[in-house]
Amino acid sequence: MLVVTFLELLQFNIIPYFDGALYYGSFVKSINSFRLDLFSYVGSFVCWKSIHGLALFLSPIEFWVQGRCLGVHLGNLVITMITIYILNKLLKKIFVDITSLQSALFCFCFVVFPYELGMFTYFSTDFQLAFLSIWLIYSVYEKNDLLISFSGFMLSFTKDTGAIFYVVFLVSFVIVDLVTKNGIKRIVLLFMEWMELKRTVLWITPTICYLFMFKFRNYFSNQVFAGESGSDVFGLKTGYALSNHFLQTFVFGFRWLIIVGVIITFLICQKRKIKCQNISQAGKKIMFATFFANFAIFIMLAYLRGMTECPRYTAIFNSIYIFGLIYISQNLFQRISLKNGIIIFFASIFLIQTYWSIDPSLINNYSIEIGKKRIYKYIAKGDDRPIMKIGDQYGVGECLTDCFTGNYEYTFYSSLFQRLLIRIDPIESINFYVLDLCDYELQICGNYNYNYQSIDVKKSRHSYDIYWDKKHKKRTFQWNQDCIKMYETSILTSQLEDSEVKKVLPKDFYMLVVYRVDDKDAVNNLKRMGYIFEEEIKVSNIYGELSALHFVLKE
Repeated sequence: MLVVTFLELLQFNIIPYFDGALYYGSFVKSINSFRLDLFSYVGSFVCWKSIHGLALFLSPIEFWVQGRCLGVHLGNLVITMITIYILNKLLKKIFVDITSLQSALFCFCFVVFPYELGMFTYFSTDFQLAFLSIWLIYSVYEKNDLLISFSGFMLSFTKDTGAIFYVVFLVSFVIVDLVTKNGIKRIVLLFMEWMELKRTVLWITPTICYLFMFKFRNYFSNQVFAGESGSDVFGLKTGYALSNHFLQTFVFGFRWLIIVGVIITFLICQKRKIKCQNISQAGKKIMFATFFANFAIFIMLAYLRGMTECPRYTAIFNSIYIFGLIYISQNLFQRISLKNGIIIFFASIFLIQTYWSIDPSLINNYSIEIGKKRIYKYIAKGDDRPIMKIGDQYGVGECLTDCFTGNYEYTFYSSLFQRLLIRIDPIESINFYVLDLCDYELQICGNYNYNYQSIDVKKSRHSYDIYWDKKHKKRTFQWNQDCIKMYETSILTSQLEDSEVKKVLPKDFYMLVVYRVDDKDAVNNLKRMGYIFEEEIKVSNIYGELSALHFVLKE
């Protein structure tokens, strides 16, 4: 708990990146529209895009300090600590001979699995689903119907995949429990006896409420979510889309290491004729139900054709990967020192991967140079479909999208732009142009509708604005008297060759240049128009670099 708390505290005050600007921006608007009544709660937090039960944990602090992500970070920290606590208790009950050290190491591995700790600052609900799935598993093991119902609400009202996990897990557990005790012949009658009235009501209420809100949420929602999907997203993935789904689920982020380890361990146990004796009977049922629930989600995601295949959607599969890791460590070796050694090895690998991509399955894929290193894309090599290359029309190929957000590396722009604004120290509205790059990559001033471009920064459209707080030297989504407006949009070097562009450009602006963009021609074009190159501000961190070129028009 102390180690994870320290690692998560290091990520505080990082503005949500990529879709986080959209999710978090709408979350701030939800906070402002909440009026302490049921209807505004439903309209603000339940029916907006993915229906969010997480508001229970994230909103209270957000009411006090709005727009700076503090509520999200502290809420996520609370969720993480609860999960570590109950996962530790769960593992000790399921695996009868597990030591306290091993249980602690397994809990740490779970937090640093792919798309978990690296997503801590990302305001999206996928990584929380893995935590909430542990709550449900523990509640079922303890046979606490009230906690089962609460976990069901949290899962179902966090994201649609959570509802699938909840239903399939419970159904699978009941069936496995009845079959192992009584055989399959009397399963229907036994099921009716097993599901007493109180239990039935508590179990099905989250599902009924979820289905009602899923059907009618558009009637309750008090804001339009710009990322709403169309009806054509349903259908079996094919080609690269299916390959991406498979790789993100079973391969990327060293997940392949667990898969290979499980296979090797199974073969060795079969050769030695060793059976897993260290797992309680209830634990075996739990593991079967977890497997079936994750398999159902795998099928569900395979039948969702989205514009992108974001790897974070598969975070919930960590609920079964933790059992796979335990199976390897407890059965591959007999000596306790070797068991501890293999757990430490996996913990180290996943911790490093959280902050620095070293997975061989990734480093041969498409990547983008960001200054100090390359950042890798979590898709199949050779996938060059137009829908997977946002920003391809901006002169430098593909821009960095949420298909790159597999670990902590994706946050580097948030740090760079924070340092840049402190160096500039603006006291009034400020204009930015992103050179030869879709500004979706930087997420400077809020979520941008990248299908609409205007060279006039004052006409660039944002779903949710980010402001610069002069007093606290922070970016914020919440306007106050100390905030100034920031304007930004993309511009091409080729556009600056047209002298008529001068009529649209402001008299004073900063041109942002990422590491992989050559600004030489753009600078010369602006000088020919009569702009004076005032200064270059260059900032860097352990991941990348960013430059801001200040131009002022001669009078």
